[in-house]
This record gives sequence, structure tokens and C-alpha cells, in this order.
Amino acid sequence: MFGNRADDEELISSKVNYAAVGSSLRPQLAKNPPKGFSGWSMKQQLGAGENRFSLTIRLLQAYYQYTANGYRVKTLDDQLTVILTKRLFGILPLRLAVRRVVDIDSPEEFGYALGTLPGHLLESEMAFIVYQRGDEVWLKLRGFGRVARGWPLIFWPFVKLISFRMRKTMLRTIASGTSADLDAL
Repeated sequence: MFGNRADDEELISSKVNYAAVGSSLRPQLAKNPPKGFSGWSMKQQLGAGENRFSLTIRLLQAYYQYTANGYRVKTLDDQLTVILTKRLFGILPLRLAVRRVVDIDSPEEFGYALGTLPGHLLESEMAFIVYQRGDEVWLKLRGFGRVARGWPLIFWPFVKLISFRMRKTMLRTIASGTSADLDAL
């Protein structure tokens, strides 16, 4: 949709645009984010049982939190680099690139953290973690961020508001995802 193969190759070799890689997994992140960043954490019970747990894992693996909200998802280099594209208001092209910087895969917990790459509107990292406590299935989103330096600073109030709303939307999207939604992808 936007960008070309040369742009993709450049992204693959790029480093994330912040230094605190992996910090989104810290339990006290919301109260103690990396210096210069705002931290946040939110969670929601999704239901109960092994079926809900495995469904949520599949939703996360398919980047459903993005595709269900109108983003096209393109993965590069064994799904480590993810390019998200969308047209805002139907006309403005938006191309955001992130990298999987942490993977979590255990019998009771699954997830990953995505870190922003150069050109993103934010300097941030966000973790998506589904876990079981007893029979209950929970989804936790945790991260930190700030508006990227350069031209995005001009729009910082708008970028921060959209970022906050998108986090809430992604939590709701995964919470309401079904097997039929996966089949439709």
C-alpha cells in the first residue's frame, strides 16, 4: 500500500527508536517508566477456559488488534518487523513500523512486545500478554511511550489522544474477538 521493497529492507536493518528495550514487561512500569517516557498498564478478563486462552493466542498471532481496526499488516524477516498501513479519514496515508522485541511463550502465558522503528509517530513499546490464573483468562497491555522527536511534536496532543484511544480499542477488540473473526482474516 505505502512504501516499497527498498523501504522494507531499510526497516529490517533499523534499530528501534528508543533505548529501554524490553521495559514494557516490568511489573511497575506504570508507576516507574523509563526516564522521559509515560508508562501505562491496563488489563481485562476475557473469560475462562482453555478454549478462550488458545483463541486469544491465535488472535494475537494474527495481529487481530490491528487488522480488525482497519490496518493492513505486513510482516518481514520472520515476523520480527511489522508494517502497519491505513488511510486516516479515508485519504491520509499512515505507515507505521514496529519490531517484535520480546516474545513470551509458556503454558500459562503468551505474548510479545512491539517497539517502534524510525518514522513512527511515537517512541514507544507495547506488550500484549494473555495469561491464565486458574481457569480465568486475562489480557494485559502494558507499555511506555512519548511522541517522537521532529515533526510529530507539532501534533503531540492529537498523537497522545489517538494513542490512548487506540490502546483502549485494541483491548476491547481482542476481548470481543471470536473464531469466526479469525476465519474471516
